[in-house]
Amino acid sequence: MTLRDIWTAAFHRPWLALAVAALCGLWSFHQVTAPTVYETRAVVTLLSPKTTFPRNAYAGFTQGLVMLTEASALSAANPATRDQIRRAGGTGDYAVVMANRGNEELPIHDQPDLWVSARSTDPAEAERTLTAAMGVLRTQLRERQESAGASTASLVTWRVTGGNGAPVALHGSRIRQLAGLGLISILVTTYTVVLADRRSRWFPRSLRSVLRFGSPRPVRLPHRSGYK
Repeated sequence: MTLRDIWTAAFHRPWLALAVAALCGLWSFHQVTAPTVYETRAVVTLLSPKTTFPRNAYAGFTQGLVMLTEASALSAANPATRDQIRRAGGTGDYAVVMANRGNEELPIHDQPDLWVSARSTDPAEAERTLTAAMGVLRTQLRERQESAGASTASLVTWRVTGGNGAPVALHGSRIRQLAGLGLISILVTTYTVVLADRRSRWFPRSLRSVLRFGSPRPVRLPHRSGYK
């Protein structure tokens, strides 16, 4: 397909090209003028109970810590937990997942680390949601152990070991965004008019005359010589 083919297809169906370009323009305008979303996140590490002999709590962990981490991640998706977070002030969107050392196809969740994130168009709301989510999950972790009969001295605790500290705007350069949206609009418009030009037989005859440039060719009546 050459530029000549594209120009010919657009010349044959200008109304279709203008309609698609207008829709792409409206979509691009909506994307550019959409409110900025802010995200704040924290990494929480579950730690084994303290012991009398010195050791590095971050150097080793048991499978029980991983199981407690998974239980916290699953609990965060429950409607009851969401209601608790809402009541605690977390009115934005949030997500709680286990750390993944693999990929999406083959995830590896073998670390006692939780990734807690919150998003909102208001940075203060995102920060409040993160604080509320972490407070509810910390309380649930303690209650989960106490209900199993664990003593106060042998409770698993957690500590914030990472995060961005403050809400971060999730948008890149406006110039790159406009350039990308413009390129997408051109590609979509080009593909639509070329496909319509090559597959015009799929359209009803009445629609072909509307999308095609100019008026339809006049129908020639058979020539008859003489009169009756």
